Amino acid sequence: MWAKENTTNERCISILIFDALVEECPEAALKYYNVCLPEILDGSYDEDPDVRQNALYGLGLWAEYDRSFFKPFVGGMV
Repeated sequence: MWAKENTTNERCISILIFDALVEECPEAALKYYNVCLPEILDGSYDEDPDVRQNALYGLGLWAEYDRSFFKPFVGGMV
């Protein structure tokens, strides 16, 4: 569902699923972190504003939850 050829709605839903997991049970989300976070980072640069908004919300959740997990993916930004 992450693929660019999927609809905007499909890409938004895939990001929102991970956002909800991070928000409701962040410890359980850790096992998906290495797979999902790079895709969400890519989504933050998507041409569609809805995809970008959902991706940036998810990035904010991770940054709020635990910066140590977030930092390797964004380098000196955190």
